[in-house]
Amino acid sequence: MSKKPSLTKLKGKGLLSRLTGVSTPVGGVNWTPPIAEADVAKKLLVFLEDRRVLFMPYDSEVGYYVVESILEIRQRLTVDL
Repeated sequence: MSKKPSLTKLKGKGLLSRLTGVSTPVGGVNWTPPIAEADVAKKLLVFLEDRRVLFMPYDSEVGYYVVESILEIRQRLTVDL
């Protein structure tokens, strides 16, 4: 299984490069978060926008191309999720 970006731990320079500020008396830290799941979802939706198999009527589809499109979608979902 592949690691999800949200589960990756930042260490040393990686953490310091994301640190944008520190507040005082009460305390607090400002930092830039890693790539959000929302960004991954947006990219996935853009990919799915032009998949004919999801939007075209059944009558206008060619079996071979439907299978190819579904396999591409499956591969992309496996990589992204």
